Amino acid sequence: MVRNHLHSSLFRRFSLAIAGWLSLAGSAWAVTVSNYSWLQLPPGSVTPIQGSADNTTGAAFGDIVDVRWGDYVWLPTNAMTNNGNQMYYAGVRLDQSRPISNVRLQWWTAGGNTATQYHIDASNDGSSWTNLANPVAGFGTVNGLVTNDAVTPGSYQYVRVRFEGPDYVAGGGYGGPGFMLIDPIGSGTVTSDKANWANVSFGTTATNTNMPSYPSTSYNDGTLEDRSGAAYWTGTPGSWPAGTYTTIDLGTNRLLNSAAAVWGSPYAGSAFSVEYSTNGTSFFPVPNPQAAVNPSPAYTNAATIVGFDPTIARYIRMSGAVNASGGFTLMNQMLLNGPTDGVLDSDPNANDTVGVVFRTLPQTVTLTGAVELENIGTAGTFVGILSYNITGPDALQFSLTNFTPTVLASGASVLFDLQFSSLAAQSYNATLTFNTTLGDIVFNLQAVMVPEPSTLSLLGLGVVGLAVQRRRRRNAVPPRRREAPADNRE
Repeated sequence: MVRNHLHSSLFRRFSLAIAGWLSLAGSAWAVTVSNYSWLQLPPGSVTPIQGSADNTTGAAFGDIVDVRWGDYVWLPTNAMTNNGNQMYYAGVRLDQSRPISNVRLQWWTAGGNTATQYHIDASNDGSSWTNLANPVAGFGTVNGLVTNDAVTPGSYQYVRVRFEGPDYVAGGGYGGPGFMLIDPIGSGTVTSDKANWANVSFGTTATNTNMPSYPSTSYNDGTLEDRSGAAYWTGTPGSWPAGTYTTIDLGTNRLLNSAAAVWGSPYAGSAFSVEYSTNGTSFFPVPNPQAAVNPSPAYTNAATIVGFDPTIARYIRMSGAVNASGGFTLMNQMLLNGPTDGVLDSDPNANDTVGVVFRTLPQTVTLTGAVELENIGTAGTFVGILSYNITGPDALQFSLTNFTPTVLASGASVLFDLQFSSLAAQSYNATLTFNTTLGDIVFNLQAVMVPEPSTLSLLGLGVVGLAVQRRRRRNAVPPRRREAPADNRE
């Protein structure tokens, strides 16, 4: 192999004389979603809310956080509702204003608690409310009923379900009807660091291994309501035995740092193990898994969340679920989220040309450090370099010799080496595309045959004035890899 880095670099400087750096994304890459449950946002992005006419709050059973996870169940106290005589509400606060067209509710109206009617309100500040559905006809004692109410479309951060005094009857020692789920739904966009990548709408496939009793593969449909039965439950009696697991094929590499199992109440787990793979064959434990977290302070049958260091994966496997209650360990839904997106810079600029020169036939030329990508986002942000492809009329003549999927923490960068092989005395053209968690970043590739070295030297003298103007981020310090690529042992 002939290494022609000097001449290649000269050509690249000539082609990109005064190019600077590019910020690919000042904000995260957004994907389009339709009829999307906003409860799929990452843990911490949805906060339950409650209130009453005299500002009394409380739970006679369960905890208000249960309405966020589809758990069984939150019920208001008599003090909160003044023994069934005053206004009260429950709802959720989203991380930001989101499009809302429907609100799905799962009710608890047993024990003499009934709903004659109810109201659905929304707000962007938590104090000024807009009525979206007023009133909605209620129902009698139908425990676990799921309603899906169309509302006046709009973008809101807060959604609540409100009862006025005449709207309900309290009974059974509770203050009024309660909820298993309050689920705002809408169509719009969600950024890559907020999406539930397990959702089937993103092209995922769910499978099970060794689960004959409850073999459902619906745990990637994005529905958090407390469903029951073999059509919805995934799991086994007791804890999951060795060799029993669920697998989600994401369809492509994604950057992840959190897995949540939403359980089928009361058959809950308290912990589980997470493995990842990029090829579906070789699986490895996720790096630095954190202790399992149960978001419900009152019970252990809402959800279990396992965080880990940001990891690039196409396949996620869940195993070893530990039984917490009910004699079975049954999952209704799995959520897979990623870390906060950073900001990606590149050298050269996106859509510029990376040039290679050659003088003989045949010849293989390596351009070391042809492309540099860096995360210049704030601390705690990440960018995933997921994959690449080369297309165009001469794509087969170009390749990256050192590519591996890479996680870039804030301040980290990676260099990729370009290799070219000449066949004839002609120009070659192709397009290099990196697929990242912030979207695609594209470069043009070009290789040309140049004159003999003496002529090339004269050419170099003519363009050196332009070359030195090129702004380099490191002020004459050669670019270097500042963080090793993510583990890619497959």
